[in-house]
Amino acid sequence: MCAASVAATHQQPRKHGKSRGKGRSFATARDSAAAYALALPSLGGVQSEMSCIDDHSKWAQLALLWLDAGYLPPTTQWDEPYKLVERAASTWFETYCGATRHVGFSHGVACRSEDILPCGSLYVNDGYEDDGHWFFYTIARCKSWRVVRPRLEAIETACPGLGQAVLYGLDEAGWKANVPVLTTNSLRHYAEHFLWYGTSTEEDWKEEMLSLDVAEEYLDEALSPKYFDDSFPSWVRQPGKSLFSSRRLQSIAAGNGDVAEVARCLLGIAKLVGRKNVAGSLNNTELEAIASSAVLCWDHDDMTDRIVDDIDRAINECESGTDLTGIERVAIDGVSFRKWLKKRTETLCLIKQIDQLIELVSVPIKED
Repeated sequence: MCAASVAATHQQPRKHGKSRGKGRSFATARDSAAAYALALPSLGGVQSEMSCIDDHSKWAQLALLWLDAGYLPPTTQWDEPYKLVERAASTWFETYCGATRHVGFSHGVACRSEDILPCGSLYVNDGYEDDGHWFFYTIARCKSWRVVRPRLEAIETACPGLGQAVLYGLDEAGWKANVPVLTTNSLRHYAEHFLWYGTSTEEDWKEEMLSLDVAEEYLDEALSPKYFDDSFPSWVRQPGKSLFSSRRLQSIAAGNGDVAEVARCLLGIAKLVGRKNVAGSLNNTELEAIASSAVLCWDHDDMTDRIVDDIDRAINECESGTDLTGIERVAIDGVSFRKWLKKRTETLCLIKQIDQLIELVSVPIKED
């Protein structure tokens, strides 16, 4: 894939939520102040970013590491170091993931943590300095809304437990790869956090609402935990995982037909999820990931739109909310780079599998 020209942009992680109408986003609004960044070539809608800072030494060291890893030809014509890193990272991404149809996200490279968000270093009281390190981060950018009921009901009927395993696997794999997929199960968790004030049952929610002096007649019309639970099958709200990564799944995958194809894709995901190489998280930051890379509604007319809109409004009050889903701080040395590259290559393979599974188990949502 030919590298596109690099142009200055203000694409970077965003803070504070903002509804974009019709429930068609689960991203957050950008900060007004933005550090300069350079956009890597768009790969089928998947974008990458690089901070453009006056730190040629770090970029040069990174370029040499990518060269040593084989992603820059030895005959590469000399260029600005950050452009060499851009070219190598693009080659790496295209090799193992390439264009995705349904999973939306951006990858970024920076040499200083303050270049990722303008609020300063993301790391909280960890004593780390940026010297001698570079940063790799992921931003979720919701790419598609899909409906799973037509296909998942058929899959669950033909092979009990497989439909549940699909939903469970998408939840697990999405978070592990820093590309969260919003399913009915994860949607309920967001509702508990943002709409129900940390409660999960009808009784606790009512008690909490009444303590906030909310009129009781309002509660009868509100989107409550009971109303949510009554709107979806229990196996969709709380998908079982017994079939995920089991021997039975292997036997199903050995068969023929659509169900076997789904099982094979899920089996590939299960193998990658089972490895201990979780992508960078936000655990050492003051931020909270509240974005998704794809939204999987249960049905065309379910309440997902409504809940996402309500959550978007609630996110406006959440100062720590961001569409940044993971950040890694990596030492600029050969051993650390090779270790990071091996783990993140598996992450790219996992993202590709997630994208393929979404295609197999969902259909486009009907727009009004």
